[in-house]
Formats: sequence, structure tokens, C-alpha cells
Amino acid sequence: MTLAQRIAAGLVGAILLAAAGADASGSRGVDEARSLFREAALAAEAGDWVAARDKYVRSLALRRSALTLYNLGIAQKHCGALVAARQTLSEYLVEPQTERSEAFRADAEAEIRELSARISQVAFVFDRDPPPGVQASIDGVTVLVSRIDAAHPIDPGRHVVRVEAPGAPPFETTIDVAEGETTTVPVRTQAPTPRPPPPPPPEPTGAPPPLAPIVLMASGGAVALAGLSVGVAGFVKAGDAAIDEDGASSARAMGIAADVLMPAGVAAAGIGLVLFFVLPDEPAQPGDARARVRPGAGGLVVSF
Repeated sequence: MTLAQRIAAGLVGAILLAAAGADASGSRGVDEARSLFREAALAAEAGDWVAARDKYVRSLALRRSALTLYNLGIAQKHCGALVAARQTLSEYLVEPQTERSEAFRADAEAEIRELSARISQVAFVFDRDPPPGVQASIDGVTVLVSRIDAAHPIDPGRHVVRVEAPGAPPFETTIDVAEGETTTVPVRTQAPTPRPPPPPPPEPTGAPPPLAPIVLMASGGAVALAGLSVGVAGFVKAGDAAIDEDGASSARAMGIAADVLMPAGVAAAGIGLVLFFVLPDEPAQPGDARARVRPGAGGLVVSF
């Protein structure tokens, strides 16, 4: 059947569609479907297949019929949507037919054979079994996971394919597919990287830091030295206090301070000295860079 005959059949179909909806002549939806069908047929006759396709889609949404399906499939084919056209014409074959629409069955079957020869295929080839949670899409349309490693029909032309798997960076590429060609897309995936275990908690230790005795001795010595200095200053000042009552009071206060500071400093230094010789050395840990001081033959030895 020629293109002109198909268009003429479409116009006749509009009349048949009106007759089929005669029992609902007052229905706004049927009237609108009939009007859209006529407009679509006129657009197809003018070669505006995009407008024809869109109007057939709208007419079909209002009233489903085998004749509308057939004409929509032809319009989709002329728009380059070969996969959609084959699907629509396949639906036409199983749709309840009228005497008029049945006349296009042989043409629809021939169109389906032609479309099947022109439709391209894309297949994802994984370097291993598809991992759990993997997702793939073609032009943003998700591919069924159960068929992710099978060939998928696509229209000829340029397409963007994308694969995502847990623990692996997304894979995306653009392919150009010719009519009837099967294109394979190699996909490399990697197993999710396991997280390292958390570091073990530090072992508790009851021993004081190795430098504690040294600090105690140093601070005690400093306090004792300060007391000594205060005592000497008070002694000197007391020698000049015979004629100055305020100076004498200050000298006595300095003497009292010296009496407190010197014994306290000596006691602290003594405790530090005892701890220095009594406490054992802290065992060294890997990577421990703290200084340790211990007595040696020639005096104190500092080690790291």
C-alpha cells in the first residue's frame, strides 16, 4: 500500500471512528479523539510527521482503536522512533479489529519485519558477573537489572549509556550505532573496597609518665632556690632594719616565706628523686618519640 493510500485510509478511519462512537455522540472525549485523528491525518498528508505523531498519541489516549494504533506506528517510523513504531504496530495486531482496520494487518506485519531489520542493538559486556546493585541506563532510561547483560533494542544514531555499581566509579560513554548494527559496550567494574577495621584502643597504663620524677625534682629545686633567695634577701634587709620598723617587718615576712618555701622545695625534690629511682622505665612503643631519662655510669642518660 502506498503512502497516499495509507493517508487516505487514515481519513476514512476518522469517519469510521465517528461511526464507532455514534452511541456516544454526546461524549466530548470521543468528539475530541475524532477531531485529533482528522488533524493527524492531514498533518501526515502534509509531511509533518512529528505533528501527526503527537496528535495520534493524544487521540489514542482519548479513545483506543486499532486504526489509531496503526497510523501512530507509521508516524513513529517516519519520525525515526523505530523501536516505538515496532511496539505500536505489534499492539495493533492484537487489538480488537474492525473490518476496515483488519485490512491493514498484512501491511503492519510487513512493516514490523522491516523495522526489525533496521533496529539496532546495544549489549553491555561486563568483565565479571554483574555485581549486586548495578544499574544501567540508555539515554537516561533505566535498563531492567534482570536483562542488564542482554542485547537491548535502540534506534539508530547517537546514544549515551551509563553504568553504576556500588563501590565503583560511574561508567559513561557515548556510542553511535548504525541501522541493524549490534554494538557492545565493555564495562569494567570493581568489587567494593572493604573499610579498614578501626585501630585498637591504646593499652591503659598505671605508671606515671617517665619525665614526671624529673619535673618534680626540677620544680622542687626551683622552689627551694626561690626560698633560699628570699631568705638571703631578708637576712640582708634585717641588717638595715634597726632604725626602720617597716623594713624590719618586711625582713621578718621574707624570713617566714623562706622558712616555708625552702622545706617545701626540698621535700618535692626529694620525692621526685625517690620516684626517679623506684619507678621502672615505661616500655617503648613503636613510633614513640618521647625522651626518657635514666641514671648511668657517667650521670643521667637521655634516650628516645
